[in-house]
Amino acid sequence: MGRLTHYWDRESYDELMELIPGEAPVEYPIGTAAAVSELKLRGLRCEPPTLLKLVGDGKVDVAKIGEWSKAAIDAAAEVLYAAGAWDSWTHWCFVANARFGQVVKARRVASALFGLPFKFSFDCPGLVTVIEPGADGGEYSRVRFYPSGTQVSPVDQDAETALPF
Repeated sequence: MGRLTHYWDRESYDELMELIPGEAPVEYPIGTAAAVSELKLRGLRCEPPTLLKLVGDGKVDVAKIGEWSKAAIDAAAEVLYAAGAWDSWTHWCFVANARFGQVVKARRVASALFGLPFKFSFDCPGLVTVIEPGADGGEYSRVRFYPSGTQVSPVDQDAETALPF
């Protein structure tokens, strides 16, 4: 497995954006404001001057200023991620070692199963959030949401590493 990243990657983003009810697919290239909105939605802090600076500094290539292809947005995402321009949900994914897209998908499933409103955040008031660690440090953990009152406990932990809750 390659380097782990914790913002919303292109593949997961495209897949889940197609599932938003009533939304037409985005046609690329898009303008700078739309590119900024996409990057923010994908868990990165960004403003229009930031994107223009990345182009001016030669860190991101665009065919024309103000026209952002998927590849240019993804290149900007890599630079922003490496620079630590993360929003709180990207930090959450980093701490949990989770894929942003998997958590968004789990949240969407929880919304459908438990009648929650559609949101892009990971907040699930009234639900139990379970983070299942990956097999080793090179794998992402998995996040699941369960109904309130669900009892969970650590598995496969010896007494020395078990958490006291």
